[in-house]
Amino acid sequence: MKSSKQSIFTFYNYLIFVIGILFIFTGYLLMIIGDTYSIVSLRISPLFLFLGYCVLIPVSIMVNFSKRGGSSTG
Repeated sequence: MKSSKQSIFTFYNYLIFVIGILFIFTGYLLMIIGDTYSIVSLRISPLFLFLGYCVLIPVSIMVNFSKRGGSSTG
């Protein structure tokens, strides 16, 4: 039996994952810096957290960036 140690994730998957982690870190940092009822704490920080948790991290896991074979005509 052959044991293949090839990862299903590519460089772009890891890159988007790291960007998602940075968005999450920035969201929490903005939440700490802003006052309780400031626009930074109430609007901008949750936007960064939403993009990190609900968009970037799932995209980095679900999208396959590997090259696909086949014809380019359709």
